[in-house]
Formats: sequence, C-alpha cells, structure tokens
Amino acid sequence: MRLSWLDPGLLRDRDYRRYWAGETVSGAGSAMAVVAMPLTAVLVLHAGAFEVGMLQATAWLPSLLVGLPAGAWVDRTRRRPVMVAADLVSLALFASVPVAAWAGVLTIWQLVAVAFGGGVARVFFSAANPAFLRSVVREKDRSEGRAKMEAGFWAGELVAPGLAGLAAQLLGAVTGLLANAVSFAVSAYCLIRVRTVEPETAPAPARARGSLRQEIAEGLLFLLRDPYLRVVAAYCGVANCAECVMDAVVVVFLVRTVGLGAGTTGVLMAAAGAGGLIGSLLATRIGRRLGTARGYLLAIAVCSPFALLLPLTFPGFGMMLYAVGMLAYLIGVSVSNVLGQTFTMNYVPDHLLGRYSSTLGLVIRGTQPLGAAVGAVIGGTAGPRAAMWTATAAITLSAGIAFLGPARKRRDLPTAYPAAEDPVPDAGSFRSGA
Repeated sequence: MRLSWLDPGLLRDRDYRRYWAGETVSGAGSAMAVVAMPLTAVLVLHAGAFEVGMLQATAWLPSLLVGLPAGAWVDRTRRRPVMVAADLVSLALFASVPVAAWAGVLTIWQLVAVAFGGGVARVFFSAANPAFLRSVVREKDRSEGRAKMEAGFWAGELVAPGLAGLAAQLLGAVTGLLANAVSFAVSAYCLIRVRTVEPETAPAPARARGSLRQEIAEGLLFLLRDPYLRVVAAYCGVANCAECVMDAVVVVFLVRTVGLGAGTTGVLMAAAGAGGLIGSLLATRIGRRLGTARGYLLAIAVCSPFALLLPLTFPGFGMMLYAVGMLAYLIGVSVSNVLGQTFTMNYVPDHLLGRYSSTLGLVIRGTQPLGAAVGAVIGGTAGPRAAMWTATAAITLSAGIAFLGPARKRRDLPTAYPAAEDPVPDAGSFRSGA
C-alpha cells in the first residue's frame, strides 16, 4: 500500500512549496538561535546564570506586552507585508550580533535588545501566519498543509540544535546567530516569491471598525465565549505550563540525577524529538480514519500518560524509558497540533484570526515564566526527579481538560464558524465577563 505521507502532495504547488521552504528554513534558524544565543552570552561575554536568565525572560516579554494589540492590528491589514517586514527586522537584529562580536564591541545589553526586538517581530509574524497560510492553501488541503508545516518544524528541531553546538565548537558561538539571520532572509525571499493574492481584509459584516482597544476586547471575548476555542486555550495553557516545569529541570535531571554525559543527553533529547516528526506524518491519516475530533482527543489521551515514563529513567537500559516516553508523548503533541491548528484555521473568521492567534499565544507563552519558576523551586528543594514527577503528572492530568468541550461528542471538528452566529461580540460586555 502506498504510504500517503511520502507523497509530495501540496509540495507540487509552487506557492505552497515556497512558503513551506521559507518557514522550514526560518524555523531551523530559530532553533539554532535557541542554543546559539545563550552560548554567545556564556562563551563570548562570560555571562553568568542571571544574565542568561534575563535573556530568556526578555525573549518572552513581547508576547505579554504587545501580543494582543499586534493581533488586532494585523487583522486590519494584509498579512504578507507584515510577515516580510518581521523577517527583515529579525535579519537586521540577529546579523548585528556577529558583526559586533567580530568588531569587539558586543555587550550583554545588545543581546538583550536583540532578544526583545526579535521577540516583537516574532509576535507580529505569528499573528499574521495562520491567515496567510489559509489564503495560500485551499480548504480541502489545509490539513495536509498544516501537517507538512509541522513536519518541517520538527525536522528543524531535530537537526538545528546539534548544528548550533557543532558550529559554536568549530567556528565560534556567534555563527549560529549568523545562520539564524540568513534563515530570515530566506524566509522573506520565499514569501515575496509567493504569487497568491491575499483577499482584502475587512471588519466584521455590518459593523464599523472600532478602536484598537475595542477590537482587542472583541478578540478576547470571541475566544472566551466559544465552547471549542476556550477549551483549546485552557488545555494549551495548562499543558504548556507543565512542560515548562519539565524543561526547567530536564537537563539537570539527566546529567546529575541519572548520571548521563552531556553528549548522551543531547543525543537522547534529539532522538526523542523524532516523535514530533512522526506525529506530523501520521496526523492527516489519523484525522481521516478516526475523525478530526476523535483523532485530536485520542492523541492527547493516549500519548500524554507516556510522559510518566520520564521520571523513571536510570542509567543503561533505563535510558529507553526516557526515549520511549518522550517519543510517544511528542507523537501525541504533534498529531493534536496538526488537527487542532487545522481546525482553528478553518473555524476562526478571517477578520478575527490574528487576534485569536495572539490571544492564544499570550495564554501559552504567559505560562512559561510560571512553569519555569515552579520547576526551579521544586527542583531546588525536593530534587530534579520530584520536579519531573510533578511535571509529567500535570501533563497527564491536563489531558482531561480537552474533553470538557463539545468536541468529545463529535466525530469531526467543525470546518467553519456557524454562519447564523455573530462572531464579533459586543465589546461593551467585556468587563462583565459575559
């Protein structure tokens, strides 16, 4: 039987192929930067734990500070110019680091400014991205389009961090940031080469455009009032917070508690990440066979408990517990990502998609500092293994949140917002929480 995931499918479409290539290269560059930025701070500027932590916090801040207004503003305009501008700004920012390092004038404050500016550009790019993808891909192909984007992301996550470490060892820490800058140039070029013409953006039917504050409130209320979307946001927020508890201690757990070497730890983490790639290749088939609602919920319910294998890891054969647990868990994450993101791309009205994406991004990224702090406290007081048990138990229990909405009663998730309903609520009721 022919394996459908080996069929190039949408990649035969010139516009989608260009868009996918740009996003995949840019994602790989960003994955390199996640390793290269702290390496630059530590190896070039001899920064300590506080400075590196400050860099991480600075990268999160833009989602909290400008996420909601960015989504409202993006909904007012065409998305591709916003995305190209964000890529060019990121190119200039990340290219400035190796230039300054080679000139001998690089400071920690420049790295902080680059992290913050790059974060702002990412917020605007992420808000515009789903709506632009919807204009490039026909409705019947959106599941495949989303799956191939997810596959490109996980392929970059598998390869790029190792390349960043190798480049830092052989060519210097700032090389990874230069590669990231080049990846943004590739992304901008590919976006410019896409020939698809975006439809005109407009406010909701029969409704005059309000102030930016009103439009932000409308986006928030749209998410909170919709029975599908509020459950998606709640599940993503709790699960992501639990993952951040784990991320805060997992390296310390593997190196100090389990006793693995740095190289073994890196290989183990990268190999387990193959689960994300596998899940992206299976997601479309699962959605067709089981239904998108059932596939989404089963991926979460069946795969999340495998995370409980991670705290059981011990040296030798016990490393398989970590590999199998993370592999299976990330398969579920990837499948649910593809099916869930395809659903929202179809379901959320175009004039609200930027605001929805930014609001969900605020929920997800807003939990990162909390999760990291909880992981640090538990790891420091009760030990890394206790923090891993806390994180994986929370990941497993969070799966129940996904079953609270109406998706549990359906075979497939809706493919469009109900035409009879007004998707833009009265922003005047925002304070009442109605």
